[in-house]
Amino acid sequence: IGMHRQTFGSFTAVAMGMGYFDEEFGKGNWDVKVFAQGKLVIEALLSRSLDVGHGATRPYVDGVAKKAGLVMVSASSSWCKSISIWVPLDSPIKTVADLKGKTIAEKKGTSTHFVFDNGILPAFGMKPGDIKIMNTTTAERLSAFRAKVVSAMVIGAPTSFRLTDKKWGRPIVDYCKYDNPPAMIFIELANPRTLKSNPGGVVKYLRAYLKSANLWKKDPDKFAKVYHKWLIAKGRKVDYSIARRSINVVRPLYKITPRIINALNATAKVQKGRGKIRRLPDFAGGEGIERGPLTKALASMKMN
Repeated sequence: IGMHRQTFGSFTAVAMGMGYFDEEFGKGNWDVKVFAQGKLVIEALLSRSLDVGHGATRPYVDGVAKKAGLVMVSASSSWCKSISIWVPLDSPIKTVADLKGKTIAEKKGTSTHFVFDNGILPAFGMKPGDIKIMNTTTAERLSAFRAKVVSAMVIGAPTSFRLTDKKWGRPIVDYCKYDNPPAMIFIELANPRTLKSNPGGVVKYLRAYLKSANLWKKDPDKFAKVYHKWLIAKGRKVDYSIARRSINVVRPLYKITPRIINALNATAKVQKGRGKIRRLPDFAGGEGIERGPLTKALASMKMN
């Protein structure tokens, strides 16, 4: 099982902490690998070193277009509220327009960067290249930001709430406003070999995810406490209040809705127009999608 280390991965963390994976697979019959980026989860799926995991839609679209063998089995979460561009508290920068010619710490090839290039920059009269990008991991960009090696950085929860509490910075843009077509959606993916050899295992994984999503809805305080415990166990020095606020900026999803299909199609058109892919996948026709495991998981849990 692959998971993102930021708040997008909180549903997996809670599934571990609440024993949902133990309930579904049995103790000792599952393993979770933590990744710094959703893109890395997808790369691990492509290398067949994972059975299941989650990632964002932009790299998924590229993978399906290239017939790389990526299969979406459900939606996972919406997270545009969790990401923003941050500047130091004492910075004279007020808007994204003020960053022209300056350097920002980001990570290329991600859905976040896709929204930056195709949504935010055009809205402020700029194009890719007008703002220099320091290509970094989350840990690297925080260090660069604190050392003022860069003028700004793109960061997400829970790190962003730590910045607020420590008075290290302030946000200058809301990504949700510019996430069109919606790319800041995480989806659950399965290794096609696993789907063929162990489809029941994929159903069990989705059942564990759905249990975690239900806890988020019914008892967010308990969800946050379990997530906070996981953060501490991973060496993240954050207060419970940060974990509690962090879970408010992600929203669980599971149905592969027409809105998600439309978003995938729109993203594919942008990527083809930029020369990143050569063809448009047939998402409406089910290319790169397997709905069966989710249907079975929902039916077994008496969910719609």
